[in-house]
Amino acid sequence: MAEEKQNLVSEETPVIVKKDPIIDRIRNYFHPKGIQVEMLRYRPNKGSYFLSLLSIVCFAVAFCVFYSSTNLPTGRESFNLFGSNVAGPWLGIDIVLNIVLMLFMFFATIEMKSYSLTLGYASVGLGAFQIVRIFMLPLSLLNVGSMKPAIFTTMLIMYVLSGTFAILAGFLSVYRGTALRKYLKTVKPIENEKVGK
Repeated sequence: MAEEKQNLVSEETPVIVKKDPIIDRIRNYFHPKGIQVEMLRYRPNKGSYFLSLLSIVCFAVAFCVFYSSTNLPTGRESFNLFGSNVAGPWLGIDIVLNIVLMLFMFFATIEMKSYSLTLGYASVGLGAFQIVRIFMLPLSLLNVGSMKPAIFTTMLIMYVLSGTFAILAGFLSVYRGTALRKYLKTVKPIENEKVGK
């Protein structure tokens, strides 16, 4: 009887779990300590993986919008990109560059899932390039009139989002990967650790 009374009291008593403030949770996410670092050994870097996938999706949308609605300029003298007044070769280079960058971003996404520092830095650089590249060929085509302002604005938004997501994914991989590597120097290695180069 006393035991049943004890169970009733414990079931009715609410357990209050105190959560850390959001700022502390963000800080701990980028700079994990204690048990959080130990858990990184077993968990993939889902934050970088997800942000990098979002970057690829935005990049693909910009690519599709660009090449489904842009024409080659007809006036050779009006187009100018790095001193060249012929747009055709630049469009070819841009297509190849987009394919190579997208394949590299997929590779970086998989590697950053394992806390890769090298590809984390590469993702930051690629993200910065994504933001800057809208002001190269697309801006030249907009100035000539081969691209509509609405298309340019859509591409601008997609490239900036793609670059921002890539930069965040890279920083997350670098910060969490650095904390994990420092911790791994103090403990014995185990099987199935989630650490890349």
